[in-house]
Amino acid sequence: MLKHANAWKDHFPEFAGCRDAVVAQLMEAATLLAGQPVFYPGKACENYLM
Repeated sequence: MLKHANAWKDHFPEFAGCRDAVVAQLMEAATLLAGQPVFYPGKACENYLM
């Protein structure tokens, strides 16, 4: 598993200054496995943080 603890701050700088503990916990816990699909043909794009 690839995990770069602070990489989310580069991609989502608007959250980097957030002082909400829940947001910080969510962002620190978010991980993706290398090659893990996140979009599937024919499936609506929903519940994705963009």
